[in-house]
Amino acid sequence: AKAVTLRSAAGQTNVITRTSAKAMFEFSAAEADVRLQRIVFDGNRGGGITCQFASLPYGTLTLDDGAVFRNCQVLSTQGLTLKGSAHLVMEKGSEFRGFYGNDWGHGIVMNSGGTFDMKGGLITDCHGTYNSASDAYDGAVYVNGGTFNMSGGLITGNMSERCVAGVCFYSGSFNLSGDATIWGNEGGRVNDLIVSSGGAEDGKARVAADW
Repeated sequence: AKAVTLRSAAGQTNVITRTSAKAMFEFSAAEADVRLQRIVFDGNRGGGITCQFASLPYGTLTLDDGAVFRNCQVLSTQGLTLKGSAHLVMEKGSEFRGFYGNDWGHGIVMNSGGTFDMKGGLITDCHGTYNSASDAYDGAVYVNGGTFNMSGGLITGNMSERCVAGVCFYSGSFNLSGDATIWGNEGGRVNDLIVSSGGAEDGKARVAADW
């Protein structure tokens, strides 16, 4: 796989702002490892992000220190969508904030594969609004058939009008370890975490890695 790093000059943080109706960021390289450092992608309250590799065996997008995705309006769709064998990594100092949606998952979504390794960083200020056709599941991180490994970082300050504000795990694999924390979210039905099978839920919970 070819390794590519996109970063701002030393001591700077460049901001790339979406100005058209297209998606803010699309990563569809077959065998590339792309790392973002000290760079901000601002959706300007529109668009979304797609990481798609179909069934290809390689490809990783890493948000490193200072890498930020923010400010997307994603009504009737999702924020960052992982598909196939897509691999997303969040490291310490990265952020995913300010995503607004009314479909399954208003933040990072895995509903047809993908792996998300959250080793650090922050997911916050993601908002799910009411949609009567699809309000059964929600979440700043939504997992249905993918893999979510959270060994660090913080998921907090996310909101959902009707459903789950923090993490919605429906199927696949979810592993919580290290100093990872899911806490301080506000949902209409569940605040921080729902592990669902046939709609079961455990009410409003505080979740930490040593819980």
